[in-house]
Amino acid sequence: MSDSVNRIPLPEPFTAPERGRYQAVHDDGTWRIRPCANDWDGFPLEPGDTITAVHLETHRFEIQRGAQPDGTQILDVPLRENGSGARTMRGYLIALLRVAMDIKRPFGDSGWVYDLYEGLARAGMLDAPFDSDGFVDDWDAVDKVAGDRLIQAAIDALDGE
Repeated sequence: MSDSVNRIPLPEPFTAPERGRYQAVHDDGTWRIRPCANDWDGFPLEPGDTITAVHLETHRFEIQRGAQPDGTQILDVPLRENGSGARTMRGYLIALLRVAMDIKRPFGDSGWVYDLYEGLARAGMLDAPFDSDGFVDDWDAVDKVAGDRLIQAAIDALDGE
């Protein structure tokens, strides 16, 4: 059977009133959406998410997402006590960035920080010799300590806590 055969439109769309996990139940001859009794079953929904149909064969909902938060709202999400000591998502991500500065291969190669040094040099904030093709000609001539200070200053500027 195709998925469209197993698609059951809800008589009335269901809009989640609050964040939680929801499940479809067949009650009195019709399908209804209700909160789950535990955190293991059902589908996670955010307030404003609307379910319009249930797909029986694939065990999924058709969901129209409500308004999504913007990046600033996400960064301001408060956090409980954690290993980073950060009070918000912003602080946690900044702590991760600070740790990444000490990791030798965060993106699979050891030269990742040179991308930042080169950007700083192109912006005139760090001295670096460039060859005729526009690439850094001699990395030994680049003051990496000064580059690290500039990168740390940029991370500090991100810190809203």
